[in-house]
Amino acid sequence: NACIYDKIIPKNINVVVTMHGLIGLDKTIKNQSILYRMERDICKSKRYGMIGFIAEKLIADFTELYGTINSPTNAYDAKSFYYIEPKQHDGLVLATIASLSENKGQERVVEAISRSGIDCKYICVGGDSVNYEKKINDIALSLNVHWEYQGKKSPSEIREILSKVDYMILPSSTEGFGLVYLEAIACGVPVILPKHLPIVNEKGIIQMGINSLLLNDSSVDSIADLLSNLCNYQFNRKKIAESIVSYSWTNIAKEYATKRYLSNLINWGVVPFIFKEELKCSEGDYIYVKGIKNAIESETENVSAVIIRKDGSLENISLGFAPLSKTDRQIILDGCLINNYRR
Repeated sequence: NACIYDKIIPKNINVVVTMHGLIGLDKTIKNQSILYRMERDICKSKRYGMIGFIAEKLIADFTELYGTINSPTNAYDAKSFYYIEPKQHDGLVLATIASLSENKGQERVVEAISRSGIDCKYICVGGDSVNYEKKINDIALSLNVHWEYQGKKSPSEIREILSKVDYMILPSSTEGFGLVYLEAIACGVPVILPKHLPIVNEKGIIQMGINSLLLNDSSVDSIADLLSNLCNYQFNRKKIAESIVSYSWTNIAKEYATKRYLSNLINWGVVPFIFKEELKCSEGDYIYVKGIKNAIESETENVSAVIIRKDGSLENISLGFAPLSKTDRQIILDGCLINNYRR
């Protein structure tokens, strides 16, 4: 699609391409040689300011085939999804955060709950473009499963719902990256998902028994088997939330765990700050950094900042910078890697 749209999108508009799979090595695809050349041209062209991938393995595969590709990885928004103390609720509660569809597996979860014999409440949050709600509701009624559909919700509403949930279950047959898994984990909720999904192979995200439980596949039998054994698992919700902090867009840290994460921030034009002490901020507080452009241009090591608290009080702090090369600084000054390529 990128090659097609390239012909009609004005040259003064920046273009970001997302790769969901690798065509270049798959000889079974019709017109593979043509598609390979198109794929290669996208990777080599400066027309595309940035190329995104749904998984780290795809980056490695593309790099091996087409050479070095500078790209951002997926991450969750830590301003919207963060640890919240679980709220008291009656009995076991499962939730699926996704649009209603056969692929996402809400119907299979309802059938698995009935088959497993567990007593629980099952909540579904997300859009319904094909009137799938009625079908699931009819099945839930016929199987005597306590199912509740809450429709589309904002991030803050989803966070509130997750505070009253024991597990976020999403047994998708197929999935791109699966950002919703990160968002649930960030809130301290363990996730249940099939082991064949791409996100399971991403290093450091899905950690069996720490922040997640893995299904053998997305079938009703597999879901029912795991649900019948949920009583054997216990999770620490704070440790769950702490398990993926390096996959957020947070840009104030004591240190950056991986070069990949640091590079991700820089590529999106986000300044990576260092603050060695404990940063005591609450929701609704702001951090104002004056003269940031000059500080980056002059390559100073620290910059003054002010925490503006929700109650109006102020606190002066000093922020350092993560190690930045001249190229890194220029990318940030340009706004992002896309703009830098167009210089």
